[in-house]
Amino acid sequence: MAGSLPTGSQRATSSFFQKPLMEIFGSFNQFGLTLLGFGKMNSRLNTASKTVYIRILLNLLVETF
Repeated sequence: MAGSLPTGSQRATSSFFQKPLMEIFGSFNQFGLTLLGFGKMNSRLNTASKTVYIRILLNLLVETF
């Protein structure tokens, strides 16, 4: 009985964290597509928007985790 408790709690925590993580990465994806679309519209600022996007994404990742 005691051996089955850790596996049950591990399943609970993995399913508990799986959905929020998917939502977080989904919002990152949407955010990235919006920024990349803006960069394609302004082709002169394309490389600049990419570097800014990468910096923002890294900052968000550091603050989230």
